[in-house]
Amino acid sequence: MANLKPTLDADTAANAPLSANWGVAKDWKETSRYEQRTQPEALALFDAIDSKPDGVLQWIRNHW
Repeated sequence: MANLKPTLDADTAANAPLSANWGVAKDWKETSRYEQRTQPEALALFDAIDSKPDGVLQWIRNHW
């Protein structure tokens, strides 16, 4: 709806850490919070979302 896919594709192609972070976070869905995960998996997801300046949340904030 926001037509951000082309921007995301360009940004992830140019920024390997951002691409890796999106790769970790892209499969998460609302129901995932009820699934058992290991501590390393949980930390990887948290880091992918919270990482600065290349985290998923930072990218969303910059383009929202």
